[in-house]
Parts: sequence; structure tokens; C-alpha cells
Amino acid sequence: MADTSLGDRLGPVLDGLTALADGPDAAELAELRGRLAAQRFRLLVVGEAKRGKSTLINALLGRPLLPSGVTPVTALPTELRYGQTEQLVVSYLDGTSAHRPLADLPRFVTEQHNPGNVLEVARVTAYLPAPALADGVEIVDTPGTGSVFAHNTTEATAVLSTMDAAVLVLSADPPLSGSERDLLQRVHERSVALFVALNKVERLRADERDEALEFVRKHLADAVAGDPIAVYPLSARDALTARAGRDAAGLADSGLPALERDLYGYLDTHRIADLHRSLARHADRIAAQLTDAAALTLRSAELTTRQDGDRVARFRRQVSALDHHAADAAAIVTAGTELVLATLNRAAPQDTLEATRTLRADLTGWWEGREVTALPPARYEDAGREYLVEQIRSVVDGWRIQWENTATAELRELDERLTAALEERLAAVRDTARDELGLSLALPMPAESLLPQVDVDLAFGAEVGMTVAVGDTVRRHLMPGQLGRTMARRHLLDELDILVGKQFGRTRSALQDAITTASRQLRALARRRAEDAVSGLVAALDAANAMAEASDADDQRRALLDRIERLRALRAELVRIVEVSDVASGRR
Repeated sequence: MADTSLGDRLGPVLDGLTALADGPDAAELAELRGRLAAQRFRLLVVGEAKRGKSTLINALLGRPLLPSGVTPVTALPTELRYGQTEQLVVSYLDGTSAHRPLADLPRFVTEQHNPGNVLEVARVTAYLPAPALADGVEIVDTPGTGSVFAHNTTEATAVLSTMDAAVLVLSADPPLSGSERDLLQRVHERSVALFVALNKVERLRADERDEALEFVRKHLADAVAGDPIAVYPLSARDALTARAGRDAAGLADSGLPALERDLYGYLDTHRIADLHRSLARHADRIAAQLTDAAALTLRSAELTTRQDGDRVARFRRQVSALDHHAADAAAIVTAGTELVLATLNRAAPQDTLEATRTLRADLTGWWEGREVTALPPARYEDAGREYLVEQIRSVVDGWRIQWENTATAELRELDERLTAALEERLAAVRDTARDELGLSLALPMPAESLLPQVDVDLAFGAEVGMTVAVGDTVRRHLMPGQLGRTMARRHLLDELDILVGKQFGRTRSALQDAITTASRQLRALARRRAEDAVSGLVAALDAANAMAEASDADDQRRALLDRIERLRALRAELVRIVEVSDVASGRR
């Protein structure tokens, strides 16, 4: 069937669902209807903080439009659409909007200028005449997940439910974390197409690049049950520089053209069919929730009216048990976090001592193996200091990354336990609905927020090593050559214990803060899941109580029956649309 015919069928379904919805559901359906009318395909660029998402989009656009930096920058999603006139449209939470110059973009979407969204911005849309945005493609730059800013992860999670396709940006250093594996699975489940960019490969040697690429490919296959996903090694930074300088060879070397070729080829061939498929899937998720609520209200009201309210009461008690999930989850996360922190605190002193011994041996061996014995004392000391600083940085960074991964893995295990516990309670609610009310409720797991990552943002400056005090002039410049070198050597070795202890201490403190922050985010995530799971059920039960006591209960009952019948018919049509779009896109 032609794509236009699918669109003609999908439009009335969305209109029908919108007429049966209210509040956020109606707003989301209206957004879907608008995207269908405009044939606007939504491509999200997602990933953890500091992976180069904004830089990659800038490279695709061929200009440094989006702000980027070493620390997490993007605080709000930024929508990019095609427009002949360059402009920025800022929509606020109070319903107002304003047109601004494109240059004002950082003012609204960055953590620096709009921390915690103090400006109360609802959405930011940039219009510009970029070829990458032609033919209805909308690119969305998302905040990084796992950011030190919890609200960034919340914003990134919320926007995931709106995507059609996605580009997941990984970094070559390290190539794939545990939390990125979780993100990959969730993006793969919700998108109709997924591309993976392995960014920052310019930092690797050729053999390291091949190793990272193989590592990512293997774990991608494991994470998505063998579903083939292409990985594109590239340097977004080099691509942007090459494009700005009209350097064709540099652009080719950056690796970006391979991603562009396949991405734009996919959009040319499958964009319309996959847009219909994606919109139908989003709409069916909402329709399922509306159907559950209507069926539960109707059945509960019927039983209450027939003086069979005990069955409804038993179901309500099962629903109320979901309320305990958040409290139980908080206790589990708190206990797990305390265990991780205790393990870190026990390991840190011993790890510091071992690192100190290793660094002392390395420094001594380096001096003995280098042609530095003829250097003046000051240069001899500076050479040792430069080497030691880099060694301290390497050892402490390695220790930090090890503990980031360990703590994130522990939180992931806690999250899996909490998810399994919530699913078990939802299953009990489904069983009770079937046994007591005779209802088969869908009750899907609430849309999962992204697991927080333990990510330390710790910059090592000059203090990573040591500085030269004014009083050191005598040793460095006035002592005879061999004596001065001996004193310099003794000085650096004497200082090493304190210096290593200081850097391990700073890093341990930063890890403690990051673990505590991630733990707090996980507790909030568990609470939101429980609230999302129970809110619709409680509202439906309350509506049933009101209906049972209403004078026009019969009219309300007939209206609910009609509502359920219409919803089921609309869902059946959505299933048929997805099936036809699968054929059109070559999935069947």
C-alpha cells in the first residue's frame, strides 16, 4: 500500500484517540498528529554526557551551531528543523513563546546559562536552511544521560518516548560502559531504526581503534539479541574542522561520510513508512492505557453497584501494595549504597599504598634508565617531576575509572532487583484483576528512566604533581651537579607519598559524592516508577466509586462501553497500520 494511503488511515485514528483523551495524553496525541501532517521524522541523537553528541550534530550541519564543551553542556533538548529564515523559537511552560536570534541558543539550553531550567523553558526549536534537515527530518540534540546534573538525565529520558529513529553516540574512551549498554537496549526497543557512532577515535592508535570497535560490536550484538547494528568509528571534532575548512581529505579521514551515507540513505528510502510505524506505536501505547482505565472503571463500578464491592476492595488492596514499592526500594538502594561506600573506603588506603610503592619503583627505574645523569639539578628535577605527574595522573585515573565502573555495576544490579520486584507486583495486580474483576489488563511497566551512572568530573591541574617552592632555589641551582641531582631525587621521593595520598584522597571524595548522587537519583527513579504504575489505577477506581453513586450511572456505563469499543477498534486499526508499514519498510 502506498505511504500516502497509510497516512490517510493513521490520521483519523489519531483524531479518534485525541477525542477520547485529555491532559498529557491529548497533548501527546496532538503532537503525533502534527508530525503526521508535516511528515516530520524525529531523529534523536542520544548518549551519555561528554560523548560529543552536540559536536556530531554540528558536523552534520557543517557549522558550530550547538554549544559543546568538556563538561556537560546541554541541559534541555534542542529541536532542529529546516527553515529558510534562521531563527529560534522558545516555548515556555506557561504557554507563551518568543522568537529569538539563533545566536541566543546557549542562553536557553545550556547548564551554564539556564541551570536547572530556571527560565522555565518547555521546548527550544531552531530553524535553519541545512541540507541535513531537508525533507521533514527533525534532529534533536538531547542532554547527556548519567550527567552530574540529575535533571539532565530526566530531560533525556522524557524525550526518548518521542523518537522515531536514533543515533547513539559512544566514546572511544571507554568504548561502552554498563549504563550505555542499558541505554542502548532502551533506545533499541523504542526506535524504529538505530545507528551507533563510536566517537573520538582520533584519540586512539590504529590497533586500539580496531580493538575498541570489536569490543563495541560484540557487546552490541549481546545487548540486542543479535539484531545487526552498524557501528561507525569517527571523529566528530575532526569532521567539523574539515567541513569548516572545506578539507575533503580531512572529512573523509574523519569517518563521518560513512555514517552520513547510510543515515541519509535510510531516510530517503524508509523515512515515511517508518514514520507511520513509529507514530502508530506511540499512539497504541497511549490507547492501551486509556483502554485499561476505562475497563477498570466500568467493571469496578458494576461490582460495587451489585453489592460485590469486596472483590473491588481486594483489588484495591493489591494496588495499594504498589505504594510500598517506593519505600522498599529506597531502603534497598540505601543499604546497597552504604555497602559500596564502605568497600571503597576500605580499599582506598591499601590501593594508595600499593600505588605509592609502584610509583616509587617506576620513578627510580625511569631515572636509572634515562640519559639524565648529566643534566643540571634543576632540569634533572623537572624531568622527574614531569614524568611523575603523568604517572600519578595515569594511576589515579585508572583507579577512578575502575571504581566508577564498579559502583555503576552495583547500582545496575540494584536497579534490576527493583525492576523485577515492581514487575512481580504488577503481575500480582494483573492476576487479581483477572481473578476478582474478570479483566485482562495490559498494565505495562512504566516507561523506564535511565539508570544513573557514577561519573566523576575531576580535573587534574598542576596540583596533580607538585610545584617548586621559592625556598627550593638552593637545591635546584646552587648545589654542585651530582649533589644537587641526589638532593632533587631524594626530594621527589620524599614528597611522593604525600602527593599520591592527596590525589587518591581527592578522587575518593569525588567518588563518594558521585555514588551518593547516583544513589539519590536511583531512589527517585524507583519512586517515579511506582507512582506511574499506581496513579492510573487509583484514578480509575476513584472514578468507579463516583460512578456507582451517581444518579446517571446507567448513562455513564453506556458511555464507558462505547468508549471501550471505540478504543479497541482504534487499536485494531493501529495494529494493521504497523503490519502494513512493516511490509513497506521491508521488515516482512
